[in-house]
Amino acid sequence: MDEQDIPYFMKALQQKSTELFQVTISYEAKFQRQNDIIDQQNQLINDLNTQVQTLSKKTTTTTSRKKKTPPETYEDAGEF
Repeated sequence: MDEQDIPYFMKALQQKSTELFQVTISYEAKFQRQNDIIDQQNQLINDLNTQVQTLSKKTTTTTSRKKKTPPETYEDAGEF
């Protein structure tokens, strides 16, 4: 490379660096959006897990408090 190539080299370098910088910013924005979506989904999953645990505890306490009655037995009434 000689001195005459330097301006072309600098111009090409400037264009490529600008393009790569724009692509990098675009990817960073997409990554941040995806991370925000993942955070929202994780929060929703945690909320639903909490609700499931709460409902499971209520079901367990409700079923354990029910009095169990023996099944009714029916005697044969004969024929009609």
